[in-house]
Amino acid sequence: MKYPVGWSEPKDAKDYDANANFTLFSPKNSSLQFIIMNKADDPKKVVDSAVKKIDGVQITTLSRSNLSEWQKHKGVGQYLKGKIVDSFPGGIKVFCFSSAKHNVLVIETTFSDDLKDTQADIQFIGESIKMKN
Repeated sequence: MKYPVGWSEPKDAKDYDANANFTLFSPKNSSLQFIIMNKADDPKKVVDSAVKKIDGVQITTLSRSNLSEWQKHKGVGQYLKGKIVDSFPGGIKVFCFSSAKHNVLVIETTFSDDLKDTQADIQFIGESIKMKN
């Protein structure tokens, strides 16, 4: 995976694992979290569980829609739009796609004032993902 200049990958986070759980941050604090897990887990259940933990805690959801694609990846997900940490307009996409051996959960958190600046970066990151067999 590649990410643009200006984005960061804090390797000192307590749950950081380069092979299983890591987060990329934009210069304005939007983020992409990647959690790589067992392929046996049902992607819809993975998304539903993540949304249950996020909704009402990280975002006060005003609207939601289903997703079947995140960048070039097909899978299942939900897009929650509302107030992030009950204050900042934005959205959180929770999406799960499968590779040959794993499921990948993506949690994309984008603040509205950062959306225009991060869309191309997020697309670049999404398209650069290559899973090893």
